[in-house]
Amino acid sequence: MKNHDHKSERRKQRRLEDFGTNHPICLGCLFDDDWSGFEIHHLLGRFFNAYFTWYFCSNCHDWLSERQKLHPKPISKTPTIVEIAGHALLNLADIFALIVWKLQLRRLRHVDQPKHPKSKDTLEQREFGLFIHVLESFLIYVEPQFRNLGIQLIDEANRLATLLIAPEKSNHDPERHP
Repeated sequence: MKNHDHKSERRKQRRLEDFGTNHPICLGCLFDDDWSGFEIHHLLGRFFNAYFTWYFCSNCHDWLSERQKLHPKPISKTPTIVEIAGHALLNLADIFALIVWKLQLRRLRHVDQPKHPKSKDTLEQREFGLFIHVLESFLIYVEPQFRNLGIQLIDEANRLATLLIAPEKSNHDPERHP
């Protein structure tokens, strides 16, 4: 049994070293700190950048991965910087939407909890609540803008790829050059 515990602890320590902290927190829900429940998420999608990753709890990772599957498919085997930037903005918009959703769920749970009649919120609690409200409002505002700009960039990359592939007809005069 001790050998099993030792191996388990070694696996845990290696994983925590990968996280860079002994207390990982999911960027999506800002809560889950169970090291064994985290998964690597490719922030741009594995195709666009296999090394730009972050750890999310398994629920948030699954949600983000499903959203990535809804993004436009790659235009070619070698994406341009414009296409990569577009996908980066789409993925950031997904992360913003996830954080807003989780903040709203947390607020709803907090409102439903009965308070002790004599308990009062401290100044720090009220300031933190205000900060969370401002953060949520900001993310609600920027999420669709990031998403729209990402789609525009991908559309532009697609348009540019079409121009590069199409034969140049304007410079070719069949009568002068048989």
